Amino acid sequence: MDADFMHTGYDTNNDVNEQAKANDDRHLSTINSVRNTLFAFKMSLSAPLLGGKYYIGTEDTYTKRKDIYEEALGYVPTANGRFQQTSLAFFTGYTYDFDFLSLSASMRYENVNYTYKDATKTHKVFNNFFPSFSVDASIGQVGLNLSYTSKIARPSYRQLSNDIQYASMYSLNTGNPLLENTTINDLSLIMYWNFIQFVLDYSTRHHDIIYYSYPMSGNPYVLMTTYKNIPHVSVLAPTLVVSPQIGIWNPEITIGLIKQWIKRTEYFTGNFEKPIWAFEISNNFKTANGWLAVIDFNCQTKGNSQNTYFYKNVYDLSLNVSKSLCKDKVNIKFSVDDILNHNNDASTLYCPNVKLSESNRYYGRCATVTIRYTLNRQESKYKGTGAGSGEMNRL
Repeated sequence: MDADFMHTGYDTNNDVNEQAKANDDRHLSTINSVRNTLFAFKMSLSAPLLGGKYYIGTEDTYTKRKDIYEEALGYVPTANGRFQQTSLAFFTGYTYDFDFLSLSASMRYENVNYTYKDATKTHKVFNNFFPSFSVDASIGQVGLNLSYTSKIARPSYRQLSNDIQYASMYSLNTGNPLLENTTINDLSLIMYWNFIQFVLDYSTRHHDIIYYSYPMSGNPYVLMTTYKNIPHVSVLAPTLVVSPQIGIWNPEITIGLIKQWIKRTEYFTGNFEKPIWAFEISNNFKTANGWLAVIDFNCQTKGNSQNTYFYKNVYDLSLNVSKSLCKDKVNIKFSVDDILNHNNDASTLYCPNVKLSESNRYYGRCATVTIRYTLNRQESKYKGTGAGSGEMNRL
């Protein structure tokens, strides 16, 4: 049994000083005050049944959130949003093990009661079933796992908020309280032999959430950026991992691909199906006297994700060397990040009447020395899995 309580909050104050030739200069301040409260409870029971293992349980959460946004000069309206959600979930499953085969199946039911209040009121009730199953087989160094999972991704509370946040005199941001949940069906195949592993993942996402930007009515020079649901997107993601051990050297080479097929809607103008390739080489060197050196290089190519095109290849090279002393009580680590100074990205968001480009340079190159001393190290006796982790992430 697990029970969690969380109460968090933050106050963000922004001062904006804008100078413009086409418009009057602006100097304004915004205040965003957020308070979150979460109660979560999870309990499960298991027992042997017909040679296998049967389990049943419940996971329940209660969430309250207050989100206030203020700007005194009237460039954007004051917002006072109140969120309240109660979620009741029941789950059950069964696992059976053979000599070289393991089968499992489960079902989860969720009842969610959600209310959002500001100038208007939005109330929704959701009832959903989520089945899943998996098959595991292994003979010697050869193994296979086939699994299907059905789940839901609920919008974050920031995405559901209706307040209008000021970015600049030409750009405003807001949420969308009418967003639907994203339903995900995921089919995954994992095969491995010795030091070679291949993963093939195919998922479909219904009512996926995208960024959407449009000119405001009455002032086409000001862009409003918000969130919209799209009907359907499918994603294929194969990955190959090779990690042999060669003396003190353990290289791990990863090659992956993300390819999407997206259904055309009024929110899209163009083709968004160019795949993104990802490459990573991790070189691990471990000596007999306890030295550990890691050299990592990773690269991501140009390609599409939803209605965004990433038009710059991103790559990163990092190094770290560490040594443990005094029976592992002391650890000294030296690391250098972004050696090539090229871990930067650039993208373009495509909408029917807007093309919004952004280029980010992070200046992440740095060197770090860390000395860590551990006192009275003990393994945690906690055996639970936590309650309400998904709801915490939404907050």
